[in-house]
Amino acid sequence: MHVDGKVEGVVDTSFDISVGSTGVIKGLVKARTLVVSGVVEGHVACDRVEIIASGKLIGDIICREFVVEAQAKFIGQRHELAEGGRVLSMPDVIDSQEHKRLLEFAGLQETSFEHSEKDEFLVVDHLK
Repeated sequence: MHVDGKVEGVVDTSFDISVGSTGVIKGLVKARTLVVSGVVEGHVACDRVEIIASGKLIGDIICREFVVEAQAKFIGQRHELAEGGRVLSMPDVIDSQEHKRLLEFAGLQETSFEHSEKDEFLVVDHLK
């Protein structure tokens, strides 16, 4: 799917989404890959997120791969979906309603919380 206009609401697909330089998405985005040349505002759950030099993403994201080119803008928090169902996260965000909403939108549910010397993890599983 390619967006050159404005979309507001929920975009939920198992395919790739590209947002052109004149494109704007405001809302929730769930896709395999998201490539942003325009503007995305909201929550994002994808395997891969790439923000091109002209792109701007404002919001929280859960993804495995995250690429931000020079001159691109990202304002928000990224939560890494790692192998073994772990979401790397910051403890002050874990109990927030927005965090729970993002996990639910990504089709994930919290199963436990773990600490290590370097990081704190939420252990998640796919919703059944």
